Amino acid sequence: QLLAVGALTLAVVAAAVRWATRGARRDTLLLQVLLGALCALTLVVLASALRRLGLYEEAFGFTRARIAAHAIILWLGGLLVLVMVAGVRMRGWWLPRAAVAFTAVALLVFTLVNPDRLVASKNVERYRETGQIDLEYLSKLSADAVPALATTLPPRLRACVLFAPGGAADDLARPEPWHAWNLSRSE
Repeated sequence: QLLAVGALTLAVVAAAVRWATRGARRDTLLLQVLLGALCALTLVVLASALRRLGLYEEAFGFTRARIAAHAIILWLGGLLVLVMVAGVRMRGWWLPRAAVAFTAVALLVFTLVNPDRLVASKNVERYRETGQIDLEYLSKLSADAVPALATTLPPRLRACVLFAPGGAADDLARPEPWHAWNLSRSE
């Protein structure tokens, strides 16, 4: 819900900039101040969402969806900062290109972070601290998670996760076509 607030704010700002009347300098300044305050307060909402997500992960562990939510919160925050920078001068000719470039970089970083491996390593860390782990969820992660699980889990848990029916070992045993080559699978 808090992520929806961030996305809706971007839509409201775009609509306000497009259709707000800006006759006098005073009107433009008022528009800048109000939209800047809206963006700043939305950044506070996104920071709250990030904190709440962190608390949820402490209590229940990491999942792909939670890692994706982190990425979306940071991406929305970055877009809001770009909008605020454009709003300072009320000139945003560069904003669409910057938003596309920022999105491309964010997607590249998300891919390089390797979400499944991150989920696996964070859940193993959590297991060491709390003794709690969701073996069924970990067994459904992709081949990207295997290195983190194979090297850090105790042997009896490792066997439960990696050799569960339909788990990573079954996935890795299936041949893949050349066009589906994946670095994690080959490792």
